[in-house]
Amino acid sequence: MSFFRIGKRNKKKNKKETQKKEQEKLQEKEQQNKKKKEKEEEKEEEVVKTNEYTIKKSKETKQYLETYFSNLNKSSLERMKRRREFEENLKSQNLPKKEIGRIRDEFYKKENSQNRLKTKKLTACDFEILKIIGKGAFGIVSLAREKSTGDVYAMKILNKQKMIKQGQVDHAKTERDLMVTIDNPWIVTLYYSFQDENYLYLIMDYIAGGDMMTHLIKREILSEEETRFYIAETIVAVSTVHQMGFIHRDLKPDNLLIDKRGHITLTDFGLSKGYKTIRKEMEEEKEFKIPQKKKHKNSTTNKKIRQKAWKARRKLAYSTVGTPDYIAIEIFWRKGYSETCDWWSLGVIMFEMIFGFPPFASESRRETFQMILNWKEYLIFPEDIYVSDEAKDLISKLVCSPKDRLGNNGVQEIKKHPFFNGIDWDLVEKRQKEPLYVPEVSGITDTRHFEDFEDEFSSDEDDSLLSDEDQKQLEKQDQFAGYTYKRVNKQRPKVFIQEWLTNFEENGKKKKKIRVKKHKKK
Repeated sequence: MSFFRIGKRNKKKNKKETQKKEQEKLQEKEQQNKKKKEKEEEKEEEVVKTNEYTIKKSKETKQYLETYFSNLNKSSLERMKRRREFEENLKSQNLPKKEIGRIRDEFYKKENSQNRLKTKKLTACDFEILKIIGKGAFGIVSLAREKSTGDVYAMKILNKQKMIKQGQVDHAKTERDLMVTIDNPWIVTLYYSFQDENYLYLIMDYIAGGDMMTHLIKREILSEEETRFYIAETIVAVSTVHQMGFIHRDLKPDNLLIDKRGHITLTDFGLSKGYKTIRKEMEEEKEFKIPQKKKHKNSTTNKKIRQKAWKARRKLAYSTVGTPDYIAIEIFWRKGYSETCDWWSLGVIMFEMIFGFPPFASESRRETFQMILNWKEYLIFPEDIYVSDEAKDLISKLVCSPKDRLGNNGVQEIKKHPFFNGIDWDLVEKRQKEPLYVPEVSGITDTRHFEDFEDEFSSDEDDSLLSDEDQKQLEKQDQFAGYTYKRVNKQRPKVFIQEWLTNFEENGKKKKKIRVKKHKKK
């Protein structure tokens, strides 16, 4: 009996050992399968990454080629148009054949010389920086002279590291694309764009009259007549941007330049810096307190105190966090927005022109943000200065809920508002309406209408390092592919002929008066 029990016990033991071995084999097989699966997944991920990189490279190559051939075609059409215009203007002058030949030779010589610039790679060394005239969240704007020609430009220099870190790469591309696409006097002209290892460069027209912010600091408030002129011109300028499928999103006095004739020119299409940071800060706040409702200070507030506040706000505007004073409420909502967000900003600018400060100005960005979210409580018109009902009504219909805002059915809605009664919009659109203020400009390098940024602003740049991933992206340079652009031929035939008629002898030769051929009377 005991022998039988021992045998039975051994059988059970052997069975358990067999089951254990089978289980171990099964586990080992499962581990092998798991490792095999992980390797397969890794391979798949590598394939996906390779495919994503290939797709990305293909898109960038496509974008580069499209930009290249678009510019090539555009350049060819512009050259033909320019030559046709030159011949027509030359013919209308009734000059002797000898002089016609000399003018034509000089014109085409200059054309060919500028065409050769297309093959030359531009670098920052081709420009001499004369003075810093602006400071932004990601770089500076300086007055610069092209060494080979002596031409003077505004040179915008953007820090690549900062732009990648702040997620502004697409905005940099959009700014460049917008200025290449839109070629009219309402938008600052872009002549060149190029890059090096660390920076992006935009070479633009230098608008010597300064920006609206500086003008407002000097003037404090504007009359309704002046405001009407500037707002009308800004409407036309912004609608030009909208017609090309772009939204400015960062419309403010700093981005409205005044040219030497007194007309408005739009600039800075970096597209709304800072509002994401502000929104994030608000979401992280445990207690979202709404500031106490308080009336605006009278417009007769001490000028020195106001200017000090303006300078503090301006310094904030040039930091990486930015100022939200002019940003439309729907952008903060993050529920989508249309081009009408620019009309909110226009209403805020109009308020500031008339009353001397923005409606939601506060000591901190947080308070300004909260006031914008509760705009119905804080859009208050000061009582110590007379403003027409039409002006107040227009501001109220621009700084309001998106669904109620003027401009939802097109820009004509705004143009038809009673505030603009008597405005000849045809003259405004042609930039032929006479400005009430023309800045005094003594020469092409006159910077009196710009602040001295080198003295006033200390360097508060964030020089912290990028993450490894961002650094790899920067080294690849893929993100800024196709950024280079040249608007080489800039001469205008009519101006060229007029200058030649004034003085056609170069290289220090004596000026000679051209004898105009007179038609004999029949």
